[in-house]
Amino acid sequence: MAMILRCPFPSLDRTHHLLSTKNKRVKHVTHREIHNETAMTNRAVSFQALVEQAPVICYVATADDPARTIYIAPKVESLLGYSCDDWTSKPGFFDRCLHPDDRDRVLTTVRGHLLEGESLDLEYRLLAKNGEVVWVRDISTLQTHEDGSTSIHGVLLDISAQKRTEAALQNRDAVLERLIEASTRINKERTLKGVLHEVAESARQVIGCRFAALGILDPIGESLEQFVVSGVSPHRAAQIGASPTGKGILGLLIKKKRPIRIDNVMEHHDAVGFPPHHPPMKSFLGVPVLGQDRPYGNLYFTEKDGGGNFTEEDEAVAVMFAANAAVAVQNARLDEEAVQLLSDLQTMQRTRDRFYAMVNHELRNALTAVHGWSELLLRKAGPKPPRPVLETVESADYALQLLHDLLDLSRLEAEMLSVEVEATDVRALAANAVKQIEPTAHAEGVHVVIQCDNDDTNCTTDEKRVRQILVNLLSNAVRHSPHDSTVTVRASTSETEMTFEVIDEGEGIGPEEMAIIFDAYERASTSAGGGTGLGLTLSRRLARILGGDLYVRSQLGQGAHFTLRIPRHMERG
Repeated sequence: MAMILRCPFPSLDRTHHLLSTKNKRVKHVTHREIHNETAMTNRAVSFQALVEQAPVICYVATADDPARTIYIAPKVESLLGYSCDDWTSKPGFFDRCLHPDDRDRVLTTVRGHLLEGESLDLEYRLLAKNGEVVWVRDISTLQTHEDGSTSIHGVLLDISAQKRTEAALQNRDAVLERLIEASTRINKERTLKGVLHEVAESARQVIGCRFAALGILDPIGESLEQFVVSGVSPHRAAQIGASPTGKGILGLLIKKKRPIRIDNVMEHHDAVGFPPHHPPMKSFLGVPVLGQDRPYGNLYFTEKDGGGNFTEEDEAVAVMFAANAAVAVQNARLDEEAVQLLSDLQTMQRTRDRFYAMVNHELRNALTAVHGWSELLLRKAGPKPPRPVLETVESADYALQLLHDLLDLSRLEAEMLSVEVEATDVRALAANAVKQIEPTAHAEGVHVVIQCDNDDTNCTTDEKRVRQILVNLLSNAVRHSPHDSTVTVRASTSETEMTFEVIDEGEGIGPEEMAIIFDAYERASTSAGGGTGLGLTLSRRLARILGGDLYVRSQLGQGAHFTLRIPRHMERG
C-alpha cells in the first residue's frame, strides 16, 4: 500500500533527533559522538537518494486502519500526478486512490496480510490525478521495530504496459474464438443469401461496430445482385429504400480493389452522402470481395464501437470475411452452372434417345430390306457371284452390325443392358463365333482356325454377349487380314478365368491408333482403309460388364493380338 515515510531509515531518524535536541543536551554530547552521527546521516542521505532514483516507488506506511503514508518516493508524482505531501498529509489517501472495482479486494487482502504478518504481492489499479487508470504491482512486508511498533515497507511497480499487452492478447484470443464460431455458422449455411447474411452479421460482431453491409454484383458486374445489412432494423431498412448503386466510396472499393479505412466518411472527397432516413455514420472500413477473375462486390463497416476508428487488425479480419463471401459466391455460381449443365445434358440424352429410337425403327427397316435383296442377288448369282454382289452383301451385313453395336452401346450408357447367365462351353463359344463370320472369311480368302487344348471347358456366363465380343474381334481380324492369311482363335481356361485370343496376320496397329482404338468417338484407321467402327468400344465395355477386360498388343507389320479375359463362372443375378 502506497504510504510514505519521510525518514524511513533508523539512523537518519536518530541523527535528526540528536541535532534537533543538541541545544538541550550539548554538554553531554562528545566530539566523537557528533562525528559518528554525522557520518551515519551522510550514509542515510546517500541511501535515500539511491532509493528515490530506483525504477520502483518505495514507500513506508503505518499499520493503522486507515493507514497513513509516512514516506513515498517522489517518482509517485510523475506516475499518478499527486505530490508526496498529498500522500503524507492526508490519512486514508491511499484508499481514495484505489480503483472502485479493486478497493474492497485490496483492503481486505492488506488487512489479512497485516494480521498474518506475511509478505504481500498484489496487483491492482490506482486512479491518477487526471483520471487515468494505472496498474501497479505492490510488494511489501510488515516491519516490527525495537519499541514494538510496526510499519509497512514496500515498493510499487508500474505494470500498466504489461496489463495493456495482456488485455490485447486476451482480446486477440477472444477475436480468434469468435472467428472460429463465425466460421462454423457460415459453413452451416447452404443458400447464398444465408451465407452472405451470416458473413455480414458475424463480421460486425467480431470487428465490433454498429453497422455492416455486404453487396454482391451480378455476373456482368453492372448492378447489385445481392445486398444484405447487419445492425439496421427491417423498419429502418425499409425507410432507407433502394440498395446502394456502387457510387462514391463503395465504387472506389471496386475500382481500387484494396481496403479503405476512413476516420470520417462524410469528410472524404469521394463521399456522395446518404439517402433520407439513413443512420449517421462516421468511421468507415471497406474491403472488396475479390473473385478469381474480378471483384464480386464489397463488404463495409461503419461506426466502430466506442467511437474510435477501425484498426489494421479490424481490416485483416474484414479481408478474411470478404474471402469467405467470395468463396460462397463462386460456389453458388458454380452450382448454378452445374444445374444448367445437368439440364443441358438431360436434354441431350433425351435427344439422343429419340435419335436412337428413330434409328432403331427407320434405319433398321431400310437396312433389312437392302440386306434381304442383296442376299437374293447373291443366291441368284450362282457359285461364283460377281464382286459387286459380294461387296453389297458385305456392306449390308456391316451396316446392320454397326447398327446393332450402336444400339447396344446406347443401352450400356443408359445402364439398360442386361446380363443373362447360363451354363455353356468355352470351345462351343469359339466355334459358334467362327461359324458366324465364316462366309465373310471365305469370301476374303482368310482361313480361321481354333486352338483349344483344355479338356475341361465348361463355364457359366452370358453366352450371347461373349459371342458378340468374339464376332466383333473376328470380323475386324478378317477385314484387316490379307488374302490367304490365317486368323487364329485360342481358347483356354483356368480354375477361375477363361481366355480368348484372336490373332491375325494383318498390317498391325500403330502407336497413335493404339491410343484411341477403344474410344467410341475416335476412328482408328489402318493402311488397308476402313476403320474399327464401334465394335471394339462395345466389346471392351461388354467385357467389363462381364467382370473381365479386353486388351490388345500390336506393332505395324506384325498383325494384332486381342485378348479377352473374363470370369469362368459368373453368379446368376
